[in-house]
Amino acid sequence: MKKLENTTYEVLILSLLFGMTHVKEKEEQKLFFDPDFDATFEEAVEFMKEKLSLTKEEFYSLDAKARFRAFTVARLTGLDAIERVKEKLTKALEEGKTIKEWVEELGEDGILKMVGFHQSNPWYLETVFRTNISTAYNAGRLMQIQRSKDKIKYLEYVAIEDSRTTPICRRLDGTRLPPDDPFWATYTPPNHFNCRSTVRAIFKGSEEAKRIRKRKPKDIPPVPEGFAASPLDSWWKLTDSMAKRIVNYGLKDEVLEKAKRMCGNNFADECPEWEEIKKLLDSNSQRREVIKKLVGKGRISKVRLVDGRVVEVEKGQVIELFVHDATQKWIRSKIAEIFEDELGNRYYLTEFHLKKHLLKDNFEKLKKVGFIRERQIVSFIRKAIKRPQIIIHDTNKNAILFGRKIESKGVLLLPTAGIDSGNVETILIRRNKFQNTMRYKVLYSEVKGW
Repeated sequence: MKKLENTTYEVLILSLLFGMTHVKEKEEQKLFFDPDFDATFEEAVEFMKEKLSLTKEEFYSLDAKARFRAFTVARLTGLDAIERVKEKLTKALEEGKTIKEWVEELGEDGILKMVGFHQSNPWYLETVFRTNISTAYNAGRLMQIQRSKDKIKYLEYVAIEDSRTTPICRRLDGTRLPPDDPFWATYTPPNHFNCRSTVRAIFKGSEEAKRIRKRKPKDIPPVPEGFAASPLDSWWKLTDSMAKRIVNYGLKDEVLEKAKRMCGNNFADECPEWEEIKKLLDSNSQRREVIKKLVGKGRISKVRLVDGRVVEVEKGQVIELFVHDATQKWIRSKIAEIFEDELGNRYYLTEFHLKKHLLKDNFEKLKKVGFIRERQIVSFIRKAIKRPQIIIHDTNKNAILFGRKIESKGVLLLPTAGIDSGNVETILIRRNKFQNTMRYKVLYSEVKGW
């Protein structure tokens, strides 16, 4: 594990420094691609530090962050491998196989291939490390761009055009906007796993700058979850996915101890990096405990049928649903979607709730906040359950309301997922400050004023 951590660190810091040098003079851009450039890791770092005129303090800050990122990536990757094997083994046991039969059938090589860690086809490892290298490289480019932005007319999005180019990169390719345009805060590469795109600077006064114009992309596509942030921050900070896994694997104290090293001798006085990491991990721990206390872990979504039977539900299954206390009315409806929270608990949404409560009863409200299609609502509900920013307990229905803030409107959409009763009640939109009442209890909130 230590060897993986050290290798990851060396690759990250070199990628970062390469990115910084590639925004400078043209001759320095040959460094990354020159096959005759032969140097040890230490020599390469010293060469680039000198070229970039980095002070000791500047390099120490970058180096400490690279070491922290390398530690978290290496530790999580190793534990991810174990977790993926456990998931495959659990599935085999559910199918009636014994552990001995499963191991003998696949062998060590077969198990590693199945989870993407075998040397012949390490697809999982490649995805993790390609994405981290791309993030560090683009972060280095942006750091140098920030230093020279007064001399830069445009940044241009550059995608590699081939059969592997994704729709998002193909659509953004050729975008040219000033370096301080808000677009770059969200759409600076990488924009997805295994992203190969980058940005380049077009300097004022150059021949190119005289003949080209600003170019905005049409119909800007949404960025996949976890990639809507500038590499300047994301190259070393924990993503929400990483924070969840750190808490899940019991690494919180170990990670916080490692994060102290980014602060150097300033830890006792002030260390905003450490405070930010601690806040994120504390938030994930608190949210996890709230869900675990109310729901449990790994519970399958069930529903009580009109004849009293309690059955597990799957997507596409038609169930008889109790919809009104006063009329004692039951209807038949198909399961439209199954969602899963971070602890593996499952929740369902029927076509009745989707089309009646959302698209019909709440259509005008939803339209005002940008939800006009079914898939937009379903996508939002999935995100709210997978990563809620607010959790409310409806004591009358013994149900949990997961919610997220819609930034532009300050509105919260709360899908209600019944746990014990198996009922999904409705979707609520609240515009005003939510108050604790006898019925509703706010158990967790990241939203100011809630």
